[in-house]
Amino acid sequence: MVVKDLQPFTIVEDQGFRAFVNKLEPNYVLPSRKALTEMVDEKYTSTKETVKAEVQKAVSVSLTADMWTSINTESYLGVTCHYISPQDEMTTYANVELLEEWGITSKVHCMVTDNAANMALSVNLQNLYHLPCFAHTLNLIVKKAVEETPQLHEIRLKARKIIGLFRSSCKAREKLLEMQTIMGRPALKLIQDVETRWNSTYDMLQRLHHEKDTVAASLSQLNTDHTPLNNFEYEVISECLALLRPFKMATVELSEEERVSASNLIPLYRMIQHKLAEKMRTSTHHPTFQLGTLLRDGIQARCGGYETSTLLTFATLLDPRLKSLAFGNSQKAQDAEQNLIRECASLMRAATPGPQASTPPPPPPSPSAASAAASRSPSAESLWDLFDHRVNQTAVVHSATADATVEVREEL
Repeated sequence: MVVKDLQPFTIVEDQGFRAFVNKLEPNYVLPSRKALTEMVDEKYTSTKETVKAEVQKAVSVSLTADMWTSINTESYLGVTCHYISPQDEMTTYANVELLEEWGITSKVHCMVTDNAANMALSVNLQNLYHLPCFAHTLNLIVKKAVEETPQLHEIRLKARKIIGLFRSSCKAREKLLEMQTIMGRPALKLIQDVETRWNSTYDMLQRLHHEKDTVAASLSQLNTDHTPLNNFEYEVISECLALLRPFKMATVELSEEERVSASNLIPLYRMIQHKLAEKMRTSTHHPTFQLGTLLRDGIQARCGGYETSTLLTFATLLDPRLKSLAFGNSQKAQDAEQNLIRECASLMRAATPGPQASTPPPPPPSPSAASAAASRSPSAESLWDLFDHRVNQTAVVHSATADATVEVREEL
């Protein structure tokens, strides 16, 4: 419980906890804090050896790393190891500190970190393939674009002040709740953004836009010099939110913990480009067009090389949901296929031939791109609309060709 729930060792000295344990089992003697510390150390040592043995069975591994700071302002580097187990299961272990200690120096396929220069340098010094975190890349792109769009930046600062009033004043919060009740709205709190996460700015502006009527009504009845945003500013927010929505959806999708994401980077990059161009065509205000231009240039500058990255192109081609349909450039898709063929041929030549004891059973069928598109849950707006359209077009062509072949053969 101490390890799993991150409880302090002093929990065994807490009167409430001791009374609780005594109620459950009066004869049980709780270990002292010192004894508990020794028990955890022993458990750590034994678990570490077990995990190390499992990791060393892996043919290759990928690492993710990130710096974090404790509440005592102590800096830590957290490293996580990912690999496919012999049972074809995705396995993850955290806190891998030293490559040599864990026996994986020659097995590291790539390492994912944020875009910080010191992180990139440390990976390069280890002669490892460095893959910048896509979510962090999107964060940098959007933050820079928002800050370099003067009118939107001013609107954001004004929104922060308004929201700060409602979050710091009990009277303002009560007035907002009163207005929401009168207007038949759900009791929603305003959201303050966090400087380090751009999606919190998106959430802040989206909530403020949704509550613009209740906020304006509340401010009109409060003794404050804060003025609500005007109609033009809310129109700018609405159009900018439409531009930022693809980035938000991509960030949410990349935040899933139980799915691989490397194969999704190329299609997500292309889908964001497509959605961005689509939204920019309907922009009517200069700040919106300016933001869209900065976003378009930013993602092109930082992600334009994805379709020439060997690691990413192989991951995309080998994903049965995506294959070559996920590429935005057909020539780059063909080049990637040729590179993959050469890589497979090289591996086959290097493999030592030997008799097989038995013929392995065929693998279960993988979901095709068409079935993946068909099973994707419908929504008001999906980041994958363009890809689904391509899949459906391909499916129609394949079906028509198959039908024509059957007809001709029947006639002959």
